[in-house]
Amino acid sequence: MEANKEVIQREGYFANLLRMQKFNQDDIYTKALVKFDSFSSTLICLTGGSAIAKHTSSANACIQVISGTGACRLGSQDIVLEPGVFVFIPPSVEHSLAADTDLSFLLCLAH
Repeated sequence: MEANKEVIQREGYFANLLRMQKFNQDDIYTKALVKFDSFSSTLICLTGGSAIAKHTSSANACIQVISGTGACRLGSQDIVLEPGVFVFIPPSVEHSLAADTDLSFLLCLAH
């Protein structure tokens, strides 16, 4: 379902994230689902063996794993990523992600 911002705010939005997954060799696929000034939600798919290097964000962030397995380094914590795992990432906390297998998750940012 593709909708503009006004329609989403008025009527809502839904998507089947499993059907939206795309895995490209040595690549990261992202699909913005909703984007507002204060909130965004993005589907991210990492091909097995790929990674997102250590970084920080100025926003509150959370990830919800949809499929696959991997690892998240959050500050000094090592977190196993698998379907059903939820991670909250406060602003300015260093974090990184690595995919052991094809890994997809929903990233939500609150600005």
